[in-house]
This record gives sequence, C-alpha cells and structure tokens, in this order.
Amino acid sequence: MSDKPAAGQSGIARALAVPAAGEYWDFLVQQYINAKQGKGPVFPGEETEFVLGFKEGLACALSGSVTEERLPDLIRLAKDPSNGESRPLLIGPLMRSKAAISREAVEELRHDPQLAKEINSWRKK
Repeated sequence: MSDKPAAGQSGIARALAVPAAGEYWDFLVQQYINAKQGKGPVFPGEETEFVLGFKEGLACALSGSVTEERLPDLIRLAKDPSNGESRPLLIGPLMRSKAAISREAVEELRHDPQLAKEINSWRKK
C-alpha cells in the first residue's frame, strides 16, 4: 500500500486553510487535538506505518481560518507542547495580527525552544 491515504488526509485538511472553514472552527480544533503525530498506521488494523501529516494539515486549516475572536484558541494550541511539531504552523497568524493578545503571545512563545527559531526568523524579514 502507498502513502496516499496519509497524504490524502493531510491534503484535505490543508485545503480547509481558508477563511470560510472558520464556520467549522470547533470541529477543526477537536480534530487537531485528537490527531496523532509521528508515524503509525493510517487505518485501524493496518500494519504498515506512514508519516502522519494530518495534525500538520489541521494546523494549516486552523491558521488559515482563524478570526480575531478565535485568536485565544489558537494561542492556547500554540502554547501546548503536546501538539508537537505542528505548533510552528500555528504562529503565522499571531505574527501578522495587530491584536495585543497576539503580540503578547508571540513574545512569550519566542522563548519556547520549539518555536523560537521560527519566530526569530520573522524578525529578519
């Protein structure tokens, strides 16, 4: 079996990185929280393991559909280390936002070892 199922889930999630997907915000957040990371079977009962990219795809969907009202949710997800390697994908909207809550979160997250490199790279641009 190929890695197309894993890529398919991730691709579908990434396709939701549009403002209109904000209507499904709560659902996307719940899917993001529950999404597995790392490697594993794509479907129950499979023995073949694939790199799971669904959580990263959902992070893109959340970043692309976040509104100012939903920034506290996005910040909470970005601060949670259990969300792993998908966290850098959540900080773009915080970097672009002019809201005080976003600026404060970016300054706090700047000291997070997993996010510091991404945040500091924006300073140079």
